[in-house]
This record gives sequence, structure tokens and C-alpha cells, in this order.
Amino acid sequence: VTPERAEALIDPRRAEHRRLQGNSDAQVTVIEFSDYECPFCARVHPTLEKIVEEYQGEVAWEYRHLPLVSHPNARPAAIAAECVGDIAGDEAFWTFSEYLFANQRSLNVRVYETGAEAVGVSTEALTTCMEQPEIAERVLDDERTALALGGSGTPFNVVLYPDNTIRTI
Repeated sequence: VTPERAEALIDPRRAEHRRLQGNSDAQVTVIEFSDYECPFCARVHPTLEKIVEEYQGEVAWEYRHLPLVSHPNARPAAIAAECVGDIAGDEAFWTFSEYLFANQRSLNVRVYETGAEAVGVSTEALTTCMEQPEIAERVLDDERTALALGGSGTPFNVVLYPDNTIRTI
């Protein structure tokens, strides 16, 4: 996508509640739209971690959600992950995300509660947060953004370069 076309598109990054690994001022940002039930997403997750680590401050990785209709537990998992991030911070979000990928074949409320408790979020706090409509709306906004950028499957990655050129993968 050229810089001119990028201006016509919406920004692939979140304005608020960004789930970011790496330097927020990095020259390159990879925005990953992912689904916690997607086996390919689970496989690409360590690769993106390695890229951020190896490029020490030059590449950032932002996680956004694209729960597929064919994965019935992906949306509640995304909402739970956003709640963990809001309540306990970004480090807890990333730890919880790894936990969800490791348990993707058995995602359910009990799995969310166990993972949340492991990062210091009580079951009560998680349940209360997951009932908040603004959290579900945040996940829907991620989906809308991915679709606007041409994403229809997962993992869907968007690379944002310093000149605002966008490349989808």
C-alpha cells in the first residue's frame, strides 16, 4: 500500500489500549491480527517475539484481535485478554496470551479464570470486566480494522514503515 493509499485507509494501530511489545517509537511496527483458537497464530507468535528481540528497539509488535466465526471460543478469549491487560497491564496481557495459545484446544471460562488468576487478576474482576460492552466493542473495532485492511483470515499481519507505507502479510 503506497503512502497515498495509506492515508485513505484507517491507521492499523490502536489509538488507545495498545498491546505492544518492543519500543513504541520503533521505526517499523508489525500489527498482528490474531485469533486465540488459530493454530497458525500460535505458531507465528514465537516468531514475532523473536523479531522484536533480535531487532532491539527497531521493531515493535502490536497485537490486535480477529476472532474467526469458525472459532467459537476466540471472541470470549479476546475479551478476557483485553480485560487482563486493562486490569493487570501489558506484561500480564502478553503472559495471558501465551497461556491462551498453549491451551487453545480447551478454551472456556475456567481456562480464562485460571490464566487470569496466574497473572494476578481475580475471577470476580475478570467476570465483571468481561461483561463491559466497551471491551467487546474494542474487539469488534479490531475486526473492522482488519477487514478494512483486507484481512479475512488469521494470522493477518500489517507492517507499518516509517514513511507510513503499509504492507499486509
